[in-house]
Amino acid sequence: MPRAIIVAESQRRKQDPKEPIPAIDRFTGVYFRILKKYLREGKLLNTDILIVSQKWGILKAQDKVKYNKPTNTLDFKKSLKETQKNNLETLKNIFEKKNYDQIYVNVGAEFTKLIDGFEDLTSAKVIYARGPGLGPKAQHMKKYILSLTT
Repeated sequence: MPRAIIVAESQRRKQDPKEPIPAIDRFTGVYFRILKKYLREGKLLNTDILIVSQKWGILKAQDKVKYNKPTNTLDFKKSLKETQKNNLETLKNIFEKKNYDQIYVNVGAEFTKLIDGFEDLTSAKVIYARGPGLGPKAQHMKKYILSLTT
């Protein structure tokens, strides 16, 4: 059963190298450390990782990105609606190529706006991270990933 995990880019990211590296390696926040740990341990087999980025839109884990300085708030060079439309189009293309059974979503309220409405593009069961903040959401994501292997 193919699955996907959607996470937002992190504020923490590797500055070096400056040239493009896979997105999963560029971002170093808590959720990315969890994902990398479970990828190394083989607990995310048949699971695609999709990243919502303010600058690049929807990324796959292996898409290469250059370093860019993080910002504390979303700043749209294009309108929110245009950014959301582009992201939904990208997700639609991904979902048409792969029929996911489940999609786990761990993005904050700001980044949720960038993918709002994606549930209508898939028949997958959508599961949202729960918890009031980083720690509880990280724990929820860990439990979700571990439930995949039991």
